[in-house]
Amino acid sequence: KMGQNIQALEFLEKALELKRRLNNNGNFANTINNIGMVCSELKLYAKALDYFNMALKEYRQQKDKWGEANTLNNLSKIYLEMGETSKALSVSQSNQINIREVGSPDLKIEDLEINYRIQQKQRDYKKALATYIAYTTLKDSIFSEDKQRMIEEVEGKYESEKKEKEIQTLSHLREIQDTRLNMQMFIGLLLGISVL
Repeated sequence: KMGQNIQALEFLEKALELKRRLNNNGNFANTINNIGMVCSELKLYAKALDYFNMALKEYRQQKDKWGEANTLNNLSKIYLEMGETSKALSVSQSNQINIREVGSPDLKIEDLEINYRIQQKQRDYKKALATYIAYTTLKDSIFSEDKQRMIEEVEGKYESEKKEKEIQTLSHLREIQDTRLNMQMFIGLLLGISVL
């Protein structure tokens, strides 16, 4: 996996350089944030912090609240990995308004997980337990909603395919009946002609 991350980092850095040369600012912040994520995976925390801070600046210039909230979550996680719990907490607290404004359950789940880890490191086990319960409850409800949506999609496809097969069967029966009717009319016509 480390080899893949190094290769991903090289590709992302090349993409970033290309976007800079072409003056292509579309998804510029996303590319920077992704480089920060790969650096984080490679445990290059100082480099990851630099990229996340660059991405944060870009997202703020673009007024992209989701990107800003996501990047602040990433910064909190980096500070946690570096053992800087108070910075992780400060960043997480500053992100609460963004997370509420964006209303993304995924960002909220990630934030709850970060806060749970912060509270554990601070040995505030009572808060950690409450946060963990909130985290698992939200995660489970999202999981349940996703599963329900998937079940409904499968049921819908099944019903749709079932109806389609019924329509095909009925169409085929209709063709057979039309053919029989035409044959009977043809035979009746032949009999009528032969009587004459």
